[in-house]
Amino acid sequence: MNNIIFTAKKENKAPALLNSNAMPFLTANFETDVTRVQVDAKTPIYYLASQAGFDQTLPGQITKQGLEISKAYVDDDGNEVTRFEQGKELTVRLRIRTLGSGTVRNVAVIDLLPGGFEVIRSSVPRTAYNWRADYVDVREDRVVFYGDFTTSVKELSYRVKLTAAGSFTIPPAFVEAMYDRSKHANTLAGSFEVMSAK
Repeated sequence: MNNIIFTAKKENKAPALLNSNAMPFLTANFETDVTRVQVDAKTPIYYLASQAGFDQTLPGQITKQGLEISKAYVDDDGNEVTRFEQGKELTVRLRIRTLGSGTVRNVAVIDLLPGGFEVIRSSVPRTAYNWRADYVDVREDRVVFYGDFTTSVKELSYRVKLTAAGSFTIPPAFVEAMYDRSKHANTLAGSFEVMSAK
């Protein structure tokens, strides 16, 4: 592992060596303004670059490029709400379809949650209205569905509990074909007020 060298290049700056750690594989971190990373080794190797974090700037407009998505928080009477009481539960409703003709395969639907919203894991479906997810990933701050979509609208829904009072930003929901980056869509960010429980 000592024979692998990572070098980062930033615009208008000289290349700089990156520190690396074995954890358990040799890993080097680099900043977001790096324009090129070079990996040198004395023997053939495989490498992977991964990115994690949140967008610093929220999308300013709805995007519909071959796919379409909408998102709403719905109460038990079916009303869309942007204000609700702490400790109560709501349904998150996502509607996804393709634009144009045909099926878009290997699509990821990423639904980030506002702070203070907790996913009720048992409510997250694998199937919905003649549609089956290839995989569902339930995390602390998001739910991700993977599957194929057609021009027929598929409605995916699950429950959340409002655990904290305050004003929260509703992050946009995203949908993207994993192997065709030209097909993607997003909703706009919004705001949600959670009133303190009495």
